[in-house]
Amino acid sequence: MQEHSSHILIIVLWLVILSYPVAAQNYEQTWPAEYTVAEEFLENNHAIIKEVFHKAPFSSKVALAIVFPELIRYNTIKDLFETKALEMVYVNHGLKSIDFSIGHFQMKPSFAEAIEKDLLSGNHTKNHFCKLPQITAIDLNAERLERLERLKSIKWQLMYLRAFMELMYTRFPELIEKPKEKQVELLAAAYNLGYQHTINEINKWKTVKAFPNGKKAWTQQYAYADIAVYFYRRAKLLTTN
Repeated sequence: MQEHSSHILIIVLWLVILSYPVAAQNYEQTWPAEYTVAEEFLENNHAIIKEVFHKAPFSSKVALAIVFPELIRYNTIKDLFETKALEMVYVNHGLKSIDFSIGHFQMKPSFAEAIEKDLLSGNHTKNHFCKLPQITAIDLNAERLERLERLKSIKWQLMYLRAFMELMYTRFPELIEKPKEKQVELLAAAYNLGYQHTINEINKWKTVKAFPNGKKAWTQQYAYADIAVYFYRRAKLLTTN
């Protein structure tokens, strides 16, 4: 009887422990300098953000939350490598040879190419889509070079970000009715994993701890979507629409 009572007590204790709320990760403490610089970057570019997201059918605050983890990553690695050699490989040989992250939002040429292709196919909301001029280069090399120049510009990265959101809200129209934090969570996971994945794959990725160095990294990693939601909850920036 005493042994049985001990087992019950252990089970009760475990249930209490499991039901106790786990303290949320404080990402401002995880990356104090990088987090502050990322916030300052958005504040300093408020005018461009407002211009790009003018009359957008969704919150620009949601958009900024989606890419905020990439701003943190950018501020941790920007001095560690030079992309010019990578750029030349892409210009001359395309995605079959190389793909790499560029700029503050760490966008890849493959991401830009996919966005451009989907827009040309008509998979967007024509009533609201912000104009993303088609690249009209004389050959593939010139087209790739122009795409890289776009990705080096904060305004162009914001335009690709808006296009990404347009495509996602068109693909999943029910998303716009969900609470803003749920929108941020799913959109951030899609942005990080790749928006052309299935909804099941994107949902699974929301909790995967692979940021900033990947699932196989030996150091502590975090869920990209969780960081985006954290920023959204605490952001002091005013929405621009």
